[in-house]
Formats: sequence, C-alpha cells, structure tokens
Amino acid sequence: MTSPVAADAPRTTVRWADPPDEAFLGDISALFARNGRDKPRDVLRWQYLDGVAGPATAVGLTGADGLGALYATVPRRILVDGRVVAGAQSLDVMTDAEWRGRGLYLRMAADAYRRMSAAGTSLVYGFPNGEAMPGFRGELGWETFGPVPFLVRPLPRSAARRRAGLHADRPGAERLLPGIIECVELPDDIDGLWRRVARGLRVAVVRDAEFLQWRLYERPDADYRLFAAYLKGRLVAFGGVSVVDMAPPSGVVFVCERRQAVVSRGSNTITGVSTKRGWA
Repeated sequence: MTSPVAADAPRTTVRWADPPDEAFLGDISALFARNGRDKPRDVLRWQYLDGVAGPATAVGLTGADGLGALYATVPRRILVDGRVVAGAQSLDVMTDAEWRGRGLYLRMAADAYRRMSAAGTSLVYGFPNGEAMPGFRGELGWETFGPVPFLVRPLPRSAARRRAGLHADRPGAERLLPGIIECVELPDDIDGLWRRVARGLRVAVVRDAEFLQWRLYERPDADYRLFAAYLKGRLVAFGGVSVVDMAPPSGVVFVCERRQAVVSRGSNTITGVSTKRGWA
C-alpha cells in the first residue's frame, strides 16, 4: 500500500522504523542538529530503544540530502480507570525548514496511528507546542484535557550559589527535613507507593519501579537528585530535581525539573489524547 505521505512530498522516500536501527538514530540526531537542537545518539537510544514498554515507532521522509522530516512515538503503559492499556507518547516531530508548510507531520502521524491501532495501541498522548496544536486537534482528532501546571520558585542568589556548589565547603550548607533522605537507588517500597497513589488516579502513565529506574537513573544526559520521604517508617513520597545552569548574562538561573511518583491529578493531566475513534 502506498503511504499518503509520499504524495505530499514528491521525490522523497518514506522510511518506517519499528524499531529504529543505529543508522536511523544517527540520521535523526543529524536532523535535530541541523535544526538547532542537540539530541545525541545515546539519548536517542535510551528514548527509542530502551524504554520499558518497548521500542519506538518512527516514520521519516528522506530526500536527496538525507532525512528531512520525522514523526516518532514511544510505547507507554497507561493506567485507565484501574486497568493498564497499551498507549504511546508522541515524542518527536521535526521537519527541515525547506520542507515545512506542507503538513507533512500530519500525514506521517496519521500513517503512524493507523499502524499503531492495528497493533493494539489504545491511545496516544503528548504535549504539542502552540504551532503544532491546531493540527493535532483538527486533522488528527486530539482532545485537549487542560494545561499542565508550570511551577517556578525564584531562589535567592545565596541559595543559587549553594546549589552551584560555590559554598559546598561550608558546614550545614544543606539540611534535609526530618524523615527525608537522598536516594542513591530506588526505595524498596516504591511499587507499594505507586499502587497506593494509582488508586486515586483515573488516567496516568504507570510509574512503577521499572519505569522510574529507566526514567531517572538510566537517562544518559540527566543528573537527578532524588529524595524519599518517610512517615513513621513508611514511604509516603518520592521525587527529584535536575538543576541546569542556564548562565544568562545577568547572572545564574537554575531550572528545576520535577518528576514525582506522588502527583496531584492536575500535574498528571494528559494534554492530548487520540483514541481509535479518531483514527481514520
């Protein structure tokens, strides 16, 4: 069967990768680099091949100058009303500048969804940017469930300097609250914590020990600090931060990425979901 993508991009070849091989990962990394984004091959390998729910599905368009457009999803185990279903996260959409304006990512995504549906995938979710959102909600049939909260806490310069290690030799520079410990590995009862939290969630990515080990400890480009909280000897919370030095001209700014096993419904909202009903 001829892919509808090819008709929208003459003189191109449609490349399916399920899973991507090393050559395709190298082409994807080069595509991101040409468009001003750094995505090393080891990170792609971690994202596309090593995930706990299986390898990625990627579709690309290749022209005379190599890979020029990409749409990729990665499998996720999704909890829906107490039942775990096969889902996927819409992860990477990238098109070279000279190929833009043709809606190629919409054709590639629709092609991918048909294949995923036939293979038993129940839903795909993601976090499209403002430019892509109209296409996802329109032609691809996504539904919007609400924004994901973006939380910012400004830090005093002294606190920022301590986090940069500038006062690491000062005694008592960092003190953890009673009952909170820093983790060098996942707490023993992290699966028990996840099961208790999951009872209060209708829809969520499964964040059990296997997922958190991959997401927080195995990512090659991340340097997370992870913490566990105990109450009367029972694990009640787990979370972490990754501190990145943005180094603007006006000073040092730190961006903290928050990843938790204990989350509120608001911070666990899926912003876009396409069900089989929406896949032609």
